[in-house]
Order: sequence, then C-alpha cells, then structure tokens
Amino acid sequence: MRVISGVARGLKLKDPKNAKVRPTTEKVKEAVFDVLQFDIKGKVFLDLFAGTGQIGIEALSRGAEHVYFVDYRKESLDTIKFNLGRIGKTFGCNFSVVNMDVSLFLKTNNEVFDVVYLDPPYGNDDISEVLACVSDVAAMDGIVIFEHAKESILPNSIKMLQIFKSKSYGSIAVSFYRKV
Repeated sequence: MRVISGVARGLKLKDPKNAKVRPTTEKVKEAVFDVLQFDIKGKVFLDLFAGTGQIGIEALSRGAEHVYFVDYRKESLDTIKFNLGRIGKTFGCNFSVVNMDVSLFLKTNNEVFDVVYLDPPYGNDDISEVLACVSDVAAMDGIVIFEHAKESILPNSIKMLQIFKSKSYGSIAVSFYRKV
C-alpha cells in the first residue's frame, strides 16, 4: 500500500494486521482519484470508516486543504496515526483524526465537506441512513464516493445526493454522488 501521487508519492503505508480492515486496492484508489483529480486541491475532505487512512492521506498528498479521518476501532486509529506520523511534518496541521462512530460523527458535526469518502464494512445494513446523514454534511455541489460490494444495491438518489457515476472493479464497486 503506497501513496500514488502528489507530494508524498511513493510513500509506503502500514497495512493493518486485522482482517476486519479491508484496505482499498491500489486499482480502485487510482480510479477514484482519476475522477477526483480536479476536485481535491484546496478542499475539505472527509474519510469515513478511515481504516488505514490511505484515502485521506492520498487526498492530502494531492493538495486537500484539510482531511478528517473518522473511525472508532483502536487498531484502525493506531494505524492512521502511525501513517500520518510518517508524513505529518509534510502536511502540518492539515488533518484531524476523530475517534467516533461514523453515524454519531455525522449527526453531531458542524463542518461542511467538499468531498466525502465512505468505505464501510461490507454487509453494513444502514447504508441508506449513513448516505442520508452524509447528504447533510456535504457541501452544495460536493462529491460523495461510496466504496461497496459489487452486489450491493444503492439508491440513485437520496435526499440531495444524486448518483452520477458507478464503476465495478472485480468484487468492488464505487458509486459517485453529487449534492445538487
């Protein structure tokens, strides 16, 4: 697992030892950031179910103004902090690590996010509820990216989020929403 592009390009990141954490594959990460290439620089980025932190770190490397990493599992938080510690001086204080359940964070947060990335554990049954809450914190014209199992059926729209692209990569699918 490595940073693909930007100022931290090539940096190897720590993989988790926990089977419950499923890092995004490099192929999927590259495809996602190809779509986002003009929507990262200077933006506020939210990495939900952050796991290893690699998605948010990629956003920082590509010029995101600030990245929030949200997870509640101790091993994930330790991995995120370790990976950020390796590059922290490069990005100063441009990130926040939040130890909180994603649903609670979305309901209590006051920040607005330009880009939101969700990669919940597959089989998570409250997908629509989480997407509805994300709609509340996404900026107008903001982008929400949802990584999920290919067989998962997501709504074409929910609240103010409208799907504009969906792509499969083996057993993984990524759906892109825009807040309209």
